Amino acid sequence: MRPCVRVQPVSVLLLGVLLLANCARLPSSGPSYRQIEAQAFAQIETPAQSNYVLTNLSLDLADRLNKAQVAAPAAWTSPRIAPQPTLGVGDLVDVTIFESQSGGLFIPEDAGSRPGNYITLPRQAVDARGAIMVPYAGAVAADGRTISAVQEDVEAKLSNRAIEPQVIISLAESRSKRVSVLGVVRQPGQLDLNPSGERVLDLIARAGGVDGPQQEAWVRIESGRRQSAMRLTDLINNPDGNIFLRPGDIVSVSRDRRSYLVLGAASQQGQFDFEEDAPSLGEAIARAGGLRDDRASAAQVFLYRDMAREDLALAGLKAAPAQAASGAAIFHVDLSDPAMLFAAQRLVLRDKDVVYIANADAVEMQKFLALVSGSTATGSSALADGAAIDRSLRRL
Repeated sequence: MRPCVRVQPVSVLLLGVLLLANCARLPSSGPSYRQIEAQAFAQIETPAQSNYVLTNLSLDLADRLNKAQVAAPAAWTSPRIAPQPTLGVGDLVDVTIFESQSGGLFIPEDAGSRPGNYITLPRQAVDARGAIMVPYAGAVAADGRTISAVQEDVEAKLSNRAIEPQVIISLAESRSKRVSVLGVVRQPGQLDLNPSGERVLDLIARAGGVDGPQQEAWVRIESGRRQSAMRLTDLINNPDGNIFLRPGDIVSVSRDRRSYLVLGAASQQGQFDFEEDAPSLGEAIARAGGLRDDRASAAQVFLYRDMAREDLALAGLKAAPAQAASGAAIFHVDLSDPAMLFAAQRLVLRDKDVVYIANADAVEMQKFLALVSGSTATGSSALADGAAIDRSLRRL
């Protein structure tokens, strides 16, 4: 005869209610994916795109990738030479007129005791017409002309009246040769250009330098309707880009945060800023504290990178489909191979790279066993609780 086990309906009902109540109180950081799907107005399924290349990293490939780095934009393509100093509207000038002897147009007969036969006119600005006023010479064009040319013009106009006149014009204050320096510099504002010419880096230095990490700075020049930009480090390393500025140019310095991600079985996960201009993959892993001995698989380190089609081609990799403007690549780095440590140290990181360190297979097995063990323990506990409730009800 088979033993008959009687289960009290009340006990089963209470046990079910208890389990449901416990499940409802399970911790959660937000709604589950089932709740999200249930409350959606419409679900649109899009096929996953997998336009990436997977390849093993090597020393040769690291060199090709470094050469295929995105080139700095050809900023200011037309070379500029040092501008010739000229006068402009608003400039303040001093005009001094010499005569060879007294009794001329400007020097009276009784001026023998003067230390020199000259007069200095009151300081004046180049007016809106672009001219300066000189007695007996009238309005003399000055805007856009060199000082020597204006001096010769004044002398020619006074030659019929003054005694062998000689004219010296000196620039007291330049108000027409200014440029603006804006952005993340320590002293932004308007600065007068050096009459002998001033380059981009000279002006940034006069503005106190960049206020922030140098490797994150971008320099933009607006000249009329033309705009061009270049990274500050590229500008420093490329002297040809350090051009002379022109009056009216606007130099703005902005900060573009450059960073990379380290995910997976690293000692420290997160987003890291570039502390230097070109950190290597090995330096990035070291900055994250290295691989965790209890989790990481040294043979399964991956670098994720978005790449343009031309960069993939330059690196000798298969390009993305023709309809894609850009592609992506995943580089497998087997750090259990001693030679790969050299490759990881040689490969230069790019902005927004992702370093992922996979778990070892044994770790996944440990997770599974822990899950099974935890589920078994939870089920045993639930049965024990049900039995205790049943015993209590029997006593009642």
